[in-house]
Amino acid sequence: MVAGVWSDDRNMQLEATTQFRKLLSIERSPPINEVVQSGVIPRFVEFLARDDFPQLQFEAAWALTNIASGTSDNTRVVIDHGAVPIFVKLLGSPTDDVREQTRPALPTLERLIHSNDEEVLTDACWALSYLSDGTNDKIQAVIDSGVCPRLVELLL
Repeated sequence: MVAGVWSDDRNMQLEATTQFRKLLSIERSPPINEVVQSGVIPRFVEFLARDDFPQLQFEAAWALTNIASGTSDNTRVVIDHGAVPIFVKLLGSPTDDVREQTRPALPTLERLIHSNDEEVLTDACWALSYLSDGTNDKIQAVIDSGVCPRLVELLL
């Protein structure tokens, strides 16, 4: 699967990314750490930017949101590879599936703004600021995610 993700063949990329997504979607103990250790996260982040291949964007977004829903270390890896600004951009995707698959990033950000790690907290707040700098729909999504009380608390 790893070789497929790193392949130059877009069909192999899609197939391998879909396999990873399915693996990460199992209900009991998905192998998140093993997937992180396989080194595919930077490639999934690259796939998020593939506007010419929405199906690959969708699968990569799903895989990354599953990884980010793991431990705070798992979330940190996704953030450190630059996924958050791309997720923010994808909230405005013309492709419904891609747009909807990026919405699960909001609850992850909501969880992160309660972190004791100052760097994680800073990154999460910046991501939310990028989101709220967009259209009314994006601003409403931030409000609906329930982050506002914590953001006010952080400002005080």
